[in-house]
Formats: sequence, C-alpha cells, structure tokens
Amino acid sequence: MDSWGRSSGRYFIPLQRYIHQDPLKAGPVTKLEDYPFSSYREYFFSGELVDTGQISLTSLSVDRALAFALYCYHAFCWLYLRTVMKL
Repeated sequence: MDSWGRSSGRYFIPLQRYIHQDPLKAGPVTKLEDYPFSSYREYFFSGELVDTGQISLTSLSVDRALAFALYCYHAFCWLYLRTVMKL
C-alpha cells in the first residue's frame, strides 16, 4: 500500500491507461502514436527507449494477447486492437 492508501498493483493499470489515453481524450491528437510526449509507441511498436519487459500484465492473464486486450479495454484501444492487431 502506498502513502495514498492505494494498492500499487491495482492502481498501476488505471494509471497507465490514463497516461497513454489522455492525449487522445484531451484532443491534441487524433491518433495516440502521433503524440510526441508519450511512451505509447514504445509499447505498441517495439521502441527502444522504454524497457517494456518491466511491465507485467500477467495479473490480467498469462496469455499475452488477452492480457493486452484486457489492459486496453477502452473504446479507443479496442478499436486499435480490432483494426490494426486483428484481435
């Protein structure tokens, strides 16, 4: 539990969703990969700046594709998953 009384595991995924999806919701871009100040591209397009191996979604599912889909269960990400990743 952190100093705010939150369990870090339960808070981590909503925090990541907010960080990655807020530029789209707030309106400065229409595609998340176009926002230059986000690590979004690192996670989705195998960038080299962020060690994405440190981010484990296994608490959602041991199946990586399913875990990723659950993590992104939001209208914008779900559309991305269906159209680009063909999930």
